[in-house]
Amino acid sequence: MTAAPIIATIMWEGRSIRLSYRSRRWGVIDHLEIETANREALPISETGYLSQFFGPVEPALTIEEIIETVRTHLETAARNPDWLAAEGARKQLTLFE
Repeated sequence: MTAAPIIATIMWEGRSIRLSYRSRRWGVIDHLEIETANREALPISETGYLSQFFGPVEPALTIEEIIETVRTHLETAARNPDWLAAEGARKQLTLFE
């Protein structure tokens, strides 16, 4: 039987991010969804949405472990030169559009 999802919202770099984790999805595998409130890009997803299947992890992860893992993943990916350039361009004000 699939457990109900554990849901949390975190803030990262001004973005609201919803995390939804199900252990033993379909009774087989763990599933984590990461989604920004308005599908704003993340260093781990250009679309602001990421679905990850893994495990199964025994025992199931706690919400604290999920949050810590996602934050670490975001911080590591945010050091990528491509992400730094994209963020710089996003934050740069333009006179003409």
